[in-house]
Formats: sequence, structure tokens, C-alpha cells
Amino acid sequence: QFEKSEKFEKFKKIERTTKTHFNKEQKAPLD
Repeated sequence: QFEKSEKFEKFKKIERTTKTHFNKEQKAPLD
């Protein structure tokens, strides 16, 4: 668990962005 919520929020934002980008990359060839 993260001690500083600020770091945690930043991490979650990056993770969300990365997953969204990854999903788009994965779906692209299928389209």
C-alpha cells in the first residue's frame, strides 16, 4: 500500500493510460 496518496493517484493515472493504450494496440489488428 502506498503511503502518499498523491503518488498512488499518479501511479493509477499512468497505469490507466498505459492499459488504455495497450488495449488500443491490441485491438488495432483485429479491427
